[in-house]
Amino acid sequence: MSSPTQHAVEQAAINISGKVGGAGTAAAVGSGVAGQVVDRASQDPAFVQSALTIAELGVIVGICLGIVGYLTQVVFQLRRDRRESVIFKRKMERLGDDSTP
Repeated sequence: MSSPTQHAVEQAAINISGKVGGAGTAAAVGSGVAGQVVDRASQDPAFVQSALTIAELGVIVGICLGIVGYLTQVVFQLRRDRRESVIFKRKMERLGDDSTP
């Protein structure tokens, strides 16, 4: 992949992973709140039990999405840093060669 294309792909992956992490957080919080609301609103014990199970599942899925989003950001940021470090070193080498008479 060329450098501008690679940069665009990595930037898109970082942006998307941030959104996935945010969605995971929202899902976890929303599921936890929904479980509490259903628990207080319903008088049927069987309904409350199934609703709490769904809420717990939503929290687990939300946490997993948050972790996946974070790990994706870390991986692509490390790749980007490594690539930019190589580019910087090459530029410095060129500048050093240009200053030599």
